[in-house]
Amino acid sequence: MDLSKLLTYQGITLDIIVWSLFVGVVLALLVIFLTKRVTGAYVRRLLDAKAHTPETALTMRQLGVKSNILIRLQLREKGTLRKVVIANPVPASVQAPAVDGAPVKKSAAKKRSADIADTPFFIPENKIDRAARLFDATSASLFNILLAVLALIVVAVISFTVIPDLIDMFKDLFGLSEQL
Repeated sequence: MDLSKLLTYQGITLDIIVWSLFVGVVLALLVIFLTKRVTGAYVRRLLDAKAHTPETALTMRQLGVKSNILIRLQLREKGTLRKVVIANPVPASVQAPAVDGAPVKKSAAKKRSADIADTPFFIPENKIDRAARLFDATSASLFNILLAVLALIVVAVISFTVIPDLIDMFKDLFGLSEQL
């Protein structure tokens, strides 16, 4: 494809590209905000409770944290939160309540969810600084997120006004306007 066809291709327009990037970045900012606020609250409670050893490990219930899907997803075996938070296994006698000598059967999803809610977690001494830095609530305040979205809107508007003029300038510079 030569340059003239590239500059005049109408299949994907500048509007679609800019708005797609805008929506993607806004969604990423929303995920960052939720991670810092929701998951970060759990990490900060662990830090405040000084849960730094297996002996001081605390469950979500002991910390007063409601069972939240974001926290549970990130606390899974390969979840992102497990990079700084370590699980302290619960003894089998505590995990499986018995009815008439037989453990209560639960669906696999409910069992995993209950296991995570009842599993004590702690942040080891060597990961305290990293946890505090990763889940610092002040770096993802609502004001900062709104300011970033406003800046992205300004960039999008500038893109709609400046880039078409630049494309026209390149067309004129390379003599492509006569061929079109």
